[in-house]
Amino acid sequence: MSYDPHALFEDFDGKDPAPLVALAGELAKSDDGFETILAALTQDDEKVQTGATWILKHWIEAGCTVDRRDVERVIAALEVVRAKDAQLHLLQILPFLELDPSSAERIFDVALALTRSRHTFVRAWAYNALAVAAALEPERRDEVDRLFDAAATDRASVRARIRNARKGQLRPSTQKR
Repeated sequence: MSYDPHALFEDFDGKDPAPLVALAGELAKSDDGFETILAALTQDDEKVQTGATWILKHWIEAGCTVDRRDVERVIAALEVVRAKDAQLHLLQILPFLELDPSSAERIFDVALALTRSRHTFVRAWAYNALAVAAALEPERRDEVDRLFDAAATDRASVRARIRNARKGQLRPSTQKR
């Protein structure tokens, strides 16, 4: 069954996750639900990008694994998504993925660009992604440490994420509030 990404997210208002929870459950039962979400990641529609990345994050935090080929598609999506919430979701799931060291440079480059985002949480998680890249490619550790030091005057949430990244706590809390 083929899905129209725009129709899938028609009921999503960009804020209330209830339609996404329902859609995630429906797509999880479908043979091509995961493929549908991966394809929706690169749609040129912020609502679709946000909804698709929310579902992907929801699945991954629930224990869904992503194979290597699809990990590359997630990284590619991070390079092209423009919706701030979609960027945030993708940055937050990076530590859950089985990343190959060959992806370190791409992750580093996109994360470095996103450290200049005007959105505080995107910046915070971009610094986290720099730490992910350095974990994949340890020779980047000194450069990442310098970038962390340069962010010492950024907002408190950015500094907190950097502190956690320095401690090796790269995954977001998945505790339900």
